[in-house]
Amino acid sequence: MNADRLASVVEAINNDNSAHNILQLLNNLEQTYTVSVQTPDPAHAHNFDAARAAISDAAGDSWVSVLSPSRLRILSTIGGDHFVGPGLEAAVESTIAQSATPSNAIEALQKLRAAAESFFATTSQLAKGFETLRIESEEVAEGEAEVEVRIPSALVSGRLRVFGEEAVKISRSLEQISETATGSPAPIAIRSFDSGSIQIFISLDPVSGAAILTFVTAVVQLMNAIVGARQSRAVLERDEAPADALRQLREWESERISNELDRIRDELLDKYSGDSGRKNELRTGLSSSLKFLADRIDRGMDISVFSEPEAVEAESESDETEKTPAEIAHETIAELGADLLKLDRPEEPVLLLDEGVSTDDKSE
Repeated sequence: MNADRLASVVEAINNDNSAHNILQLLNNLEQTYTVSVQTPDPAHAHNFDAARAAISDAAGDSWVSVLSPSRLRILSTIGGDHFVGPGLEAAVESTIAQSATPSNAIEALQKLRAAAESFFATTSQLAKGFETLRIESEEVAEGEAEVEVRIPSALVSGRLRVFGEEAVKISRSLEQISETATGSPAPIAIRSFDSGSIQIFISLDPVSGAAILTFVTAVVQLMNAIVGARQSRAVLERDEAPADALRQLREWESERISNELDRIRDELLDKYSGDSGRKNELRTGLSSSLKFLADRIDRGMDISVFSEPEAVEAESESDETEKTPAEIAHETIAELGADLLKLDRPEEPVLLLDEGVSTDDKSE
């Protein structure tokens, strides 16, 4: 776990607690609930509803709700997702709903508050420790998008040579998507690596980040569509549908995958504003790159994108009537990022594009 990234998560947690006084909100919830069940009365019920609404408001206006995907994973790893942001509201609601009796619910709310108190005491001490050790929060710079690439270990077979080959292909693919989005080539800059798994954090402009996330979302949606088609075909096979009809369905699935990748490529190229000769070169290269990335996503590679809202808002102050490309890109990243979290990811490969991974075992 990256210490700078952990520091930024701890800072967001402590900011949430300071801004909303979460411990006091939980105490109010516990007290109003206790009174409402022990002394039923419309006024007491209203007070409990108000305390519950205050929790919901704090969850919706949360520092952690705008954390990047990698930071949200850290939040979950350290057990903080139950005490801040949307997870706080979910924890409260499940605590009340799953309690068999009001007395059980009161006891569970007391335990939740005690756990939150211990957690916030720990994060407060952590913040002081980070300051003493001069570990600063790692933040996404203004005017940039952070692209996180998580590579399953199976894709590189634990070998540095294979990882290098994968990194070259990933870099080439992302560079080409970025070039179609911005009109000019730009090198892929690495911000940092993370431990525990193969994670690379890359800095790009928001417009490129939005284009990459648009592609990733389309691939995951395609994967789900193919899963649905195969489930329907399995039903037809059980019903002993004609073999020729089943064969045509399999062919249609393959064509659908190819056509969708071509559609995404053409949409990217339609936005390209660079040299026309280079556009023709990109058409061939982009086809290969998109197929490669789709295969890796199909095999479990995750690509997520995050950009800071403040960076875009600062750019748009001078123009209140028309959104800047960066502002549009930020909105796209935020919307697609939320949509992607809701999509199921098939556990096994479904696109089966067969973009092979090198397993060269020869010595240098």
